[in-house]
Amino acid sequence: MCKKSSNFAAFIAGIWQIHPFREGNTRTTAVFAILYLRQLGYKVDNSPFKTHSWYFRNALVRANYHNVTKGIDYNPLYLERFFRNIILGEKNELKNRYCHILWKEDEIKSTLQSTLQNTLKGTPKRICEMLSQNPTLTISEVAEQLNLNRRGVAKHFANLQAKGILYRVGPDKSGHWRVNQQGIGKG
Repeated sequence: MCKKSSNFAAFIAGIWQIHPFREGNTRTTAVFAILYLRQLGYKVDNSPFKTHSWYFRNALVRANYHNVTKGIDYNPLYLERFFRNIILGEKNELKNRYCHILWKEDEIKSTLQSTLQNTLKGTPKRICEMLSQNPTLTISEVAEQLNLNRRGVAKHFANLQAKGILYRVGPDKSGHWRVNQQGIGKG
């Protein structure tokens, strides 16, 4: 189910990005998302989109914005949280300021280590620490450094992604990992 919300978020972000609707692209994308989710059997109305309209729009921007010179990568996390609330019934906090590119970035980095120590334990904690230091590591490299089976480490990665703690930015070959400190407390 978690993978479904991530895939759906990517699908909607892609539709919004190509701007297929002449006027009111964000509103029309929201209506399309509602109708599509209803067709899949989810009971969805306009209220999440109405209540969090700015968040939804800025989450779409963050999922599609990339600026190499400023070191800014695509970040689907905010849009995924929005759809996880709808699809999975989660209660992720959706504040517009969270979508800002440099929102409390220094605070997030400084509290990441203490949060990791207090919440995650064992191998998942070590994986997050490693990826915080070197986000370009592959699953195989992490498994090798931890002297663990690749398949087992891949399961840890999948669990961390399902909990919203870890997510992939960019393509498999040239992308990198991001550790989401806000998702750590929910694990």
